[in-house]
Amino acid sequence: MSLLPLILWTSLVAAAIAAGVLLKTKWGREQPMRGYALVSIVAHLALVCMATTIRMVTTPGGAPPKPVAVEIVLRSPAKPQAAKVEPKTIVKPKAPEKKPEPKPKPTPPKPVVKEPEATVVVPPPAPVVEPAPVEPPPVEPIVVEAATPVPVTQSPASEAWVAGAPAKGEELPFSSPFADRTSPDRVRLAQEKGGSQQTEDAVATGLAWLIAAQSADGRWDADRWDAGREAQIMGHNRGGAGAKADTGVTALALLALLGAGHTHQAGPYQPMVAAGLNFLMQSQAADGSLAGEAEFYARTYCHSMATFALAEALAVTNDRRLEPAVRAGCQFLIAGQHPATGGWRYRPGDPGDRGDMSQLGWIVMALRSAELSGIEVPSRTWAGVDRFLQSVAMGPSRGLACYQPGGPPTRTMTAEALYSRMVRRTPLDASTITEATTNVVSLPPGQGQVNLYYWYYGTLALHHARATDARSWKRWNNELKTVLTGLQAKNGPLQGSWDPDPVWGHYGGRVYSTALSVMCLEVYYRYADGDDTPWLAERPTANR
Repeated sequence: MSLLPLILWTSLVAAAIAAGVLLKTKWGREQPMRGYALVSIVAHLALVCMATTIRMVTTPGGAPPKPVAVEIVLRSPAKPQAAKVEPKTIVKPKAPEKKPEPKPKPTPPKPVVKEPEATVVVPPPAPVVEPAPVEPPPVEPIVVEAATPVPVTQSPASEAWVAGAPAKGEELPFSSPFADRTSPDRVRLAQEKGGSQQTEDAVATGLAWLIAAQSADGRWDADRWDAGREAQIMGHNRGGAGAKADTGVTALALLALLGAGHTHQAGPYQPMVAAGLNFLMQSQAADGSLAGEAEFYARTYCHSMATFALAEALAVTNDRRLEPAVRAGCQFLIAGQHPATGGWRYRPGDPGDRGDMSQLGWIVMALRSAELSGIEVPSRTWAGVDRFLQSVAMGPSRGLACYQPGGPPTRTMTAEALYSRMVRRTPLDASTITEATTNVVSLPPGQGQVNLYYWYYGTLALHHARATDARSWKRWNNELKTVLTGLQAKNGPLQGSWDPDPVWGHYGGRVYSTALSVMCLEVYYRYADGDDTPWLAERPTANR
């Protein structure tokens, strides 16, 4: 044995004896950690001595050590062969270790195969199938037989509605305010009052598109023609009102046809007009409502417009088969008038719904048309209308108007209120009329947004007020003709129609915009002129 191992072993023995003595003393007992440290030192010395001794002893004395290749490998499943010393002993454990290896191999491919299958199947179907609702399919010409109406089953009418020969009725006790519509000289009359051959052509192509857009059951389908698109006008969400306003847009289409002299008794569109009137009567509920399936914000508008269309058809033709439906529609309006304010709104008859000017204009025209057909409207109803018109009047000369009492005046409400007051034959000073017309003409067509609702009432009001303010009417009319004829579609399946305007057109759709545009261009002969025209109401003299 060489000197180094002797020194190491001697040191180990000395350290062990010293550690044993120290551990017995007070120094070792009070500080256990010191004892642990001494034991650790002794243990490490022992390991060093053993390692040194084993190496020196196993080497044969005097012979040079032969290099032995020793590979120290941590055992793992990845390299089982590394610890091979005796082939026969190590071969046997190899077999069970290799058997689990095939099992993991099938698992990796499964997720890889499924992923591409999932990605391939999902994308194709969704985006391609549904067409955009904004562009309806090309309109097929309506065959007359398809538009023939069916008997009424739900209307309050006492007899079934049948299209065909005109029904004979009593002569009305006044001259018709609608005579200019069917005048053989209509183009000349239109030109004398501000129209032109171009405006008449626009009316004709607009009506042709409306006829082509009519559904086989007689209605004009609001949703099919882009109605009910929520635009949150003035920051208010109306829930896409207009999508189910079929009675409202059908009434507007019929009013446009009636305005050019087309009825169920005269003109090339007789069966189509009859089918439209029939649809309205079939939509009438037992209480007289003509709102059909319209949503909350559209119901009163739809009822008023439908009553207006049926009443005007009755007044123009004097076909008394329409009378029961008109009477029931008027009675629904009369019952729904607010007893205090005299107005109407979204919930007729609700004391909380005190009325608005936008509803009132359509109701005034509906009730006045009913009177022209020979149906009496109570004077208390008209007195309520006059009271509401006074409540929304504003401005130094009381010529402006607001949407609801106490609100700010707007041009649209000013135009609608002025026209309603003239139909009611309300005594108005020239300063009152001029204040209103000046306000309306300050934003003529072609300036600001396209707003056909505003243009419709602005056209009616300025045309009827032209005896007082001819200058405002001339300016408005020149702009109106140019802008409207320019906006009309000139080719394709939508030829003759007008795009839904960016204000209320989102709710009314293409039929709404086309019908209002046509009625604007019919203003030159829609009603007879002059202060003695029957369209203007007599002032009520007593309650009845």
